[in-house]
Amino acid sequence: MFIAALAASVFFEPSVWLLHTLQALIYVGVIVLVRQNSDFGFGAGFTIAALWNSANLFATGFIRGGIDVLLESPRTEHFAKPGLLLVLVGAAGHFLMIAGCLVCFLRRGPKLRQWGAFLGGGILGFCALLIISPLRTHALPLPLDVTSRQDSRGGAEYAEK
Repeated sequence: MFIAALAASVFFEPSVWLLHTLQALIYVGVIVLVRQNSDFGFGAGFTIAALWNSANLFATGFIRGGIDVLLESPRTEHFAKPGLLLVLVGAAGHFLMIAGCLVCFLRRGPKLRQWGAFLGGGILGFCALLIISPLRTHALPLPLDVTSRQDSRGGAEYAEK
C-alpha cells in the first residue's frame, strides 16, 4: 500500500521523486526480509512504519491534513489537496505493517537472540530513514507541508479559540 502511495504522490508533487524512490527501495528490502521470516525484517518493518506514522501524526501534520481534506470533500465537492489523501493510504498501510510485523514476530515465540535481531533491524531501518530524510532544512515550505498554524487548504490560519 505504501509503495503505491509513494508512486502516486509523485504525480501531485514531482519534486519528491528521488526521496520516494529511495523510500520505496527500503520497503522492498523489508518485504524481501519479511518473506524470508527474518527477525531483522520484522524489526525494520515495525520501526519504519511506527516512525513514519509518528512523524506524520505529530510533526508534519500530513495525516491531520489528509483527514481535513477527506472531511471537507462532501461540503466542497472536491479535494483541495488530493496528494494528502495518499498520506492516509500510507498511514493505513503502516498501521497494517506494524500489526503484521508484530504478530508474525511474536507468533514465533522469540528468544533473546531473536529480540536482538528485531532491535537490530529496527536500528537499521531507522538509520536508512535518517540517511534519506530531507531533515527539514529548506527555507520554503514544501507543497504538501501542513503545520498546526496552516490548514489543509493551503494557508488559512486556524482560529485559536
